[in-house]
Amino acid sequence: MGAEVDIVAPGGIYKGKRILSTSIDAWYAYGDGTSQAAAHVTGTLALKLQQNSHLSLDQIRTLLKHTATQLGYPPKQQGRGLIAVEPLLAAPE
Repeated sequence: MGAEVDIVAPGGIYKGKRILSTSIDAWYAYGDGTSQAAAHVTGTLALKLQQNSHLSLDQIRTLLKHTATQLGYPPKQQGRGLIAVEPLLAAPE
């Protein structure tokens, strides 16, 4: 965590639960950490770029930050908040 955090995504253990994902050794496995969070961010960005493939990196960053859900933590811990798929997809470009 630090000043470089723009947004956060699901990836940690929450209430004893981990993220179910595909695995190299098995069909599915539970995991946590940035590998799990990265998949949420990538999928969300893919959906938005499917809507408009001409968005620039700066436009995507701005949309992500403005549609994130505040979690009530300091910016150093959450950036602008939790990535929010539905608000991002509904946001005007």
